Amino acid sequence: MTDTDIISAVISYYDEVDPNDGDNLSRRARLLSFLKQVYDYVWNYHEWEWTYAESTVSLVKNQNYADLPTDFMEFGKQGGLWTSDFVRMTEITRRRNERFRFETSGSTNTRIFSISGGKIQLGYTPTSNDTAHIYYRMISDSDTFTDAADDLIIPAKYHNTVILPGLVYKAQVTKQDARPTWSAEFRDGLAQMSSIERPTKTGAERLPLSVRGAF
Repeated sequence: MTDTDIISAVISYYDEVDPNDGDNLSRRARLLSFLKQVYDYVWNYHEWEWTYAESTVSLVKNQNYADLPTDFMEFGKQGGLWTSDFVRMTEITRRRNERFRFETSGSTNTRIFSISGGKIQLGYTPTSNDTAHIYYRMISDSDTFTDAADDLIIPAKYHNTVILPGLVYKAQVTKQDARPTWSAEFRDGLAQMSSIERPTKTGAERLPLSVRGAF
């Protein structure tokens, strides 16, 4: 099902609004907004396999940082950064990374890095251009939904059992006083945010063997 199919199903079978009704367009616009919320909630709820992507990162000579992919959300438990010869690098905290840079003047080529300021901060300064491999969780693609038959990354087998019921629920709670519901959703969303932003999954809070004794 596309975003258009899901919205049409809610309008036709649950709202019982005819496509020719005067409020059809405004209702579709509201449901599109609700669909994005439901979709993002499901996307962030778990480290689903289909939320992961693989790409490369350009490492520039004499530059100890690199740009993250524009759709980067987190590494998750399965993601990470690998050197050009596919040796996994270890994520540490920015504080430890800065201390290591200071103590080595960035001259020691170690397989450590941190994430800060939306960039990859290397523990060393490359002496030549290179490429790193990155496996990561993407940001939800809900911003691409326009109610124009846009495809969903979430597998189709879950559209009828998860996305559609979720959209019906969102449409229903807006018709009544839903303050308790919004309060619960806020708390759940905050818990998801806390889980995603914690740097422990790839070892950022663990001392890497490659630099033991340096901290």
